[in-house]
Amino acid sequence: MFIIILYPSVLNKRVWYCMNFLSLFEKLCVCKFYMVLIMNHKSLIHVFLCFILFLGCSLFQVFGNNNYSSKKCVYPAIYNFGDSNSDTGAGYAAFYAANPPNGMKLFKNIPGRFSDGRVIVDFISEELNLPYLSSYLNSIGSNYSHGANFAVGGASIRPGQGYTPFHLSLQVSQFVLFKSRIKSGLHEDFSNAIYTIDIGQNDLAYGFQQTSEKQVQRSIPEILTKLSQAVKKLYAQGARVFWIHNTGPIGCLPFKYLN
Repeated sequence: MFIIILYPSVLNKRVWYCMNFLSLFEKLCVCKFYMVLIMNHKSLIHVFLCFILFLGCSLFQVFGNNNYSSKKCVYPAIYNFGDSNSDTGAGYAAFYAANPPNGMKLFKNIPGRFSDGRVIVDFISEELNLPYLSSYLNSIGSNYSHGANFAVGGASIRPGQGYTPFHLSLQVSQFVLFKSRIKSGLHEDFSNAIYTIDIGQNDLAYGFQQTSEKQVQRSIPEILTKLSQAVKKLYAQGARVFWIHNTGPIGCLPFKYLN
């Protein structure tokens, strides 16, 4: 494990590119790279204490549990909420057909994804040995025995702040309706399933296009509140395991550079 400590004076694009390059090697070796931004000497002390705590927990996991490395996550279903990063057919079913390069490598008959291959939720499904998720809005030929996908390309957390009316709260409401129509024998799958949420990029992208940077910054607390409300509503419906993605750096998206 390597911890790289940075001061603000050396924080620049080259450092980020370097760290992204190093992260490619994490799966090829036993080393793990961590980057920590130090604002002052007190922060350095805090990082050192956190490192000791992290090291102790890691050693306990490895040596205190003989079955640690052999355990595998098992979930009967996945219920996904989000935007184009995890849409598996809703956008194309509701609005328009796919155009190249979308679907060029996989899913050539019905691509349904804003990608030339798989999206993140497809990889999660593969890792859990579950079928690819069918979209809730694309009910023709769909299989909901192992979950459903409520994500829609262009969706946002806040209503009216994205490129589609299917905001996060509406997606959760669709899930509640979906659950009420499922046979009672499958209800235990809802509490044992994993709930993945990948959304928020469009709130920021739409905000940067329509408002100023300061207005976008002021909107973040409301965005987080809406996200929290959605999670609480899912929890009230029996959800217990959540996988919530962070929002990536909008300015580093390839289409931003191309446009």
